[in-house]
Amino acid sequence: MQNKIILSFILLLSFTCDILLSQVNDKTSYIIISFEMKRSKDPKGTQKFYWITPTDSIKRTDFYLFPLYLSEYSKDKLEKCGKGDTIDVFTHTTATNYNFDKGYPEAIDSSILLLDKKKIKVQTITIEWTKEFKEDINVYATPITGKFCNCLQRHLTGKKVDFKGLVFIPLSGFSFDDNFWKSDQSKKVMFANYASVDFSSHLLLYGKSVRTKLE
Repeated sequence: MQNKIILSFILLLSFTCDILLSQVNDKTSYIIISFEMKRSKDPKGTQKFYWITPTDSIKRTDFYLFPLYLSEYSKDKLEKCGKGDTIDVFTHTTATNYNFDKGYPEAIDSSILLLDKKKIKVQTITIEWTKEFKEDINVYATPITGKFCNCLQRHLTGKKVDFKGLVFIPLSGFSFDDNFWKSDQSKKVMFANYASVDFSSHLLLYGKSVRTKLE
């Protein structure tokens, strides 16, 4: 049986890794897993989805992954996450603002470019829905060091909870960790089975139905 990545929102109540809810992490090492999806006959082109886990939490090939937001949140959501409050990045209130500290947006933009430059492909997944329509997902890993906050994200649509789980948001820009690929954890990242990850489930635009064929 192939090993599977464990999703934070599936096992949130029982998760046993060394990550604490509602905390701000000092600068440390992480792996960012990027899912790049391209559908045939889709004018949107390649869509990217980001997940993350602390490097020291990778003990086996069935390690935890957590959604990483790099652009969807506002400054007030970033501040609430830093305090350990539950957030919903898709809900706007009178407190919503995008007046980030000077240099923060530029640092995050540079970090996103770093992901494209330093990424290593670890898996390719192809799904053929019909003969004329298929979905190709390339999975990449990028080891980085940086400072992040994590908190509970809970998104509601009416009375229905569409997403609930631990999520990460960067507090500053991050840099490439060039020592990771020499470590034991690198083999676990390379040989994990990412086909079980419902990688779009934390984004309002796509929803969970995108990945149900892989379950």
